[in-house]
Formats: sequence, structure tokens, C-alpha cells
Amino acid sequence: MRVWLNSILGAALFLSPVAASAQDDLWFRIVDQRGQLIGWQHETRESDAKTTRITREREMAFRVEGHNQSRSHIRSVRELDAQGRTIRVSIETSDGRKRRLHLVTVRNDAAAVGNGAPDPENAAEAADEDGQSILYLQELLAAGDPARPASGIRWQRTDGAGTGDLILSAWQNGLPGLVWSIRLDDRGRILRAEQPLPGNSVILQRSDRPISPQELQAPTTRHQMIASPYAISSAALAGHIRYRFALPAMFRPVLPATGEQRTTIEGTALLLDICASCGPGLSTDPSDLARWRAASAWIESDAPELRSAVRGIAAAAQDDVGKMKRLERLARRRLKDVDFDGHYSALQSWRRRAGDCTEDATLLAGLARAAGIPARVASGLIYSRERYHGARNAFMPHSWVVAYVDGSWKSFDISFGSFDASHIALAIGDGEPWAIGAATQVAGLLDWQGMTEVRKRPASPVPAS
Repeated sequence: MRVWLNSILGAALFLSPVAASAQDDLWFRIVDQRGQLIGWQHETRESDAKTTRITREREMAFRVEGHNQSRSHIRSVRELDAQGRTIRVSIETSDGRKRRLHLVTVRNDAAAVGNGAPDPENAAEAADEDGQSILYLQELLAAGDPARPASGIRWQRTDGAGTGDLILSAWQNGLPGLVWSIRLDDRGRILRAEQPLPGNSVILQRSDRPISPQELQAPTTRHQMIASPYAISSAALAGHIRYRFALPAMFRPVLPATGEQRTTIEGTALLLDICASCGPGLSTDPSDLARWRAASAWIESDAPELRSAVRGIAAAAQDDVGKMKRLERLARRRLKDVDFDGHYSALQSWRRRAGDCTEDATLLAGLARAAGIPARVASGLIYSRERYHGARNAFMPHSWVVAYVDGSWKSFDISFGSFDASHIALAIGDGEPWAIGAATQVAGLLDWQGMTEVRKRPASPVPAS
């Protein structure tokens, strides 16, 4: 699930025009919450009367317990016209084994790859470049008013009372797909920018010198899970759990209310009740249900391959839950190989026959919609007792499907087998990276205060007359 392990998606927005011959050169150390060096970022900007070239390089190197050292390098060059509009992006990435280079052109604020054909995965990766660029964030802050381009992305600035810190977040469809906690100097320059991630945030600190390759030679161990306050029993997972979180003072995201999740605000605390029947569910308005039966960019339920695969199931004389169970088995047989590389749509996953939980979810949602069942992708956290990415008894990022079956919303999870009370939904979408990124950002911002197993009190014995 690379979208939360490596980078959270940003937004393809317009940059303000810069003066001719302007040039910037910025270096940043990248550290984790313990101050360990895990990478560097270098940005330059060169302009003349006609064009601007912004180059960003980032090197990351660390080790996750139980895995080999992870090393990645990205070099992107963004070209802008005289009005400050992005016209072309080239991105080169390498993980030490594989190297990728692709070119993205931008027309009317919409990204396309190569000869102009749409490519959701690569276009999304190109859009990431603005939100990960400190030079871009500084331009945005200097402009004073968050941009609202045709893409539907809205940037929001929230200042802390009596502090020099602020939150800069990018929103689309009510979801914060990118969040930065920023500290400025007295000249309005970014000194420090922290991106919240589950278990261990990524922090960029301004450096007055380049970071040498030798400084990243010794592997740093980092964790990317959220330790659970308690070991959760099987009985509790099958029942009702109430979670309590403190909300950040400067950032108040709205969490979804699924068929199994109810959200309550108590002052600065957020309560989540999760059980098989705890939540009110998503909208049941006929127009919304029709929209969630229809194909989308990431859930191509109108593709002949998916429609053909579900034809017998869609026509079966059984209830919707029974159909979903058969669709689960179909998706599980199709995605027989585990593959954490990239993020793919329902149709791409069907053809690749491999993926992780995000592909499991997009494919199952695609098959459900092809069978006429409204379905969406939920992203958030799930509990695991087993060691995974260096941690056990911990919560980790996860995606699954919520479907409208037999008159109510219900969760389906082919990655873990079934729904349980540790499925904490933080964002609902159509499988797009933005929604998955939003769930990861919210997970990194929540301050875990506690959890309670909710049980019904035994009935009192009736006294004998």
C-alpha cells in the first residue's frame, strides 16, 4: 500500500508567477519523530520570462523491523508557463532495483500521461509533486488565500492561537488528502514541516548545507504502526468496542458514520462506537445509491471483463449478502498474489491478478457495482495481533468495502476475512488515492486516549412471587 508507506497525495494546483531570473535552492533534512535521519529533500527553482522549472529530489533510507533496508529516490521536474500554470511534469523514481521514468502533460488543470491518454495511477503520482514541494507550499502561504482551481482541490490554512505554528491542508470532496504542520521563521519561510503518519510522522527540517550520502549509510529502524493500548481478545473483536481520541486543536476532520460505526463529539474528544449494528450507515437516498452503483475512474464496473465475470452471480435468485459472499470468493481467487507495488484500479487489479488490501477493496467494489450492488471503499485502521512491519498488537492502515445490501450498509473484507470491531473507518471514497491518503493523514493526527469493551448488563433474575 505505497500511498501511505512512501508519500501522501498532494494536489495539482496553480503556482503564482515568479519574477524573471528568480532562483531558489533549499535543502531539508528528513527525520522521524525520534529525530532519526531517514532522508533529505533538495529543491531548486529557476525562472526566465517564459518558463519556470522547479526540481525536487528526495532520498529516503530506513529499515522496518523484519524487512530489508528500504531506499528510494525521486527526482521530479515541473515546468510552468509564464502565468504560473503547470504544463509538464517528468518524474524519475528508483528503489535501488527498479527505475521508472514517465512524462505527464497537464492541459486545463487535468493530467494525462504520454500521448494524452488518461492514466489514473501516474496522473495521481504527478499531482503529488505540488503538495510535497516546500517551494510550492511557501508560494501558497505567501498568496494569502487558498487556491480553488478547476480540479476541486481547496487549500485551508489554520493558525494556532498564540503560536508560530499553522496547519496547511488540502481538501477534495470533504476529505483532507494532505496535511502539513508548519513552523515559519520571522520572514515567513518554512523552517519545519511535519506530515502526520500512523505511528511515526515524517518531518522536514531546513538545513544550511547539503546532506552527504554517508549520513544515510547506517540504516535507521522505524515503525509505521500504532501500538494498541490493549491486547484485544477475539470475543471483544466480535462484539462492541468504544474508542476515545483527542482531536487536534487546529484540525477537526469529520469521520464517516458507516453501518457499523457511530461517531460522537464530547468537547475535544471523539468517541467511536464500532460493532455489527452500531452505525446509522451511509446515505440511502436513491440518487446516491444510483451513483454508487455506477462506474468511476477507479471502479470500472462497466468494463466487459467485470460484467462478464459477475453475470451469473448478478442473475442468481438470492439475497444481496449471499451475492456479496460469492463476489468475495471470486475476488479472492482472482487476486491470488500479494503485491505491495503501487495502487491500481478495479480493472487493473483484475488484469494484474495481484495486489494488497487496496486492490482487494477496489476490485470487490467493482464486482459489486457490476452486479448492481451499491459499494464504496472504506479506508482507516485495523488491529492485528501478529507481527507486521515491525510491530505486533498494533493498528495498521487498511482498506475494505462497504456495500448496501438487503436494505442496510454492511462491511466486507476479503483481506482479513471478515469485519470486526477494530475496523476504524476514517475516509470513504471510490478507491481513489486521495481518499486513502486522507485516512492515513487523519490516523496520524488522532491522539489515542483509550478504548472500552461495551457489554450488555446481564438481565436481573425475576424474583419469585
